[in-house]
Amino acid sequence: MPTEDGLLGLVGVDGLNLHLWSLMASIDGLVTWTHQRVIDFKQFLAPEVVATCIYGVEAIAFAEDAGVIFIYVHPSVYMIHLKSMRIEEVSEKGTYGTVIPYTSFYALGTCHCADVAHYTLILSAS
Repeated sequence: MPTEDGLLGLVGVDGLNLHLWSLMASIDGLVTWTHQRVIDFKQFLAPEVVATCIYGVEAIAFAEDAGVIFIYVHPSVYMIHLKSMRIEEVSEKGTYGTVIPYTSFYALGTCHCADVAHYTLILSAS
């Protein structure tokens, strides 16, 4: 995941903290991971969510262009906007291991086909 300045970034979770790292080059050219900031979820999540957080927090996805990270706190998925630090619950209650965020998708259009059987086959294969 890229950082705000376009560098390669890394996210790690430790308990209720999200650690953000970036790959930076020093003056002598040595490239190392630099700790950028820590997001303490206790400051952003509702107290009742923190109190029932038995399994910890998992970072399960990110949307690069939107600047958001998705975290799983049993039993919900939350979206964190990294610039504004706004957090919102985005899922129904359940068990989630992976989220695949998308910003657009291809919607199946209409087909002006003379062969209706062929058209049906295309739709059912989608």
